[in-house]
Formats: sequence, structure tokens, C-alpha cells
Amino acid sequence: MPADAVFVFGAKIGWWQQCIAADVEQRVHCRIWNGAGLVLLDEDILPYDGGPLPKAVELQIDPESTFSGPDRIILVNKRYLLPKSRFEELKKFVNWLEGKSDRPR
Repeated sequence: MPADAVFVFGAKIGWWQQCIAADVEQRVHCRIWNGAGLVLLDEDILPYDGGPLPKAVELQIDPESTFSGPDRIILVNKRYLLPKSRFEELKKFVNWLEGKSDRPR
């Protein structure tokens, strides 16, 4: 694992998560690995809240967030980061997690 990866606790298992800001390209790239080191996510992300991309100093991953998972990252400031490729799908799921929807999908 990279030295800056953070182990995030899940209900029964956990994941390693890492995010890197590429300010020049105005993008944030994140990776998630399972405990055995298998890559589960390796792509650019978007903020769930539709706000601006987090700056490098804001990319502090919360290791004990209640709703962390193998397909989303939660920062200590409680912002969710979702992969671009599944953004709309996972946004619906996070809406449900946050009590903004009565169905998870």
C-alpha cells in the first residue's frame, strides 16, 4: 500500500483508500483496495454534494465514518466522493444513506 493510504473500517471488513489532487488538471484521483491489496477503485471522482473538487489539503479520509464503503470515500469534513463512472447510481444510494430517499436505488 502507498504510505499515504488510509485504512477505513467497515462493519465487518475494511478498505485502504487514497486520494490525490492534481490541481494543474483540476481533478482528484482516488484508489480503494481491499485488505488483500486487490484494487476495487482507481479513477477520478466527483463530490456527491455537487460542490467544487476538494483541494489537496481537504483530502483527509475519515477512517471511522459510518457509511464508508468499497465504492465511496468520505472525508473528515463529511463530504462524500464518488467515482465518475458510477456517480449517478451511487448518488441515489448516498441519498438513501442520508435519509433523502426511501429507496437505495
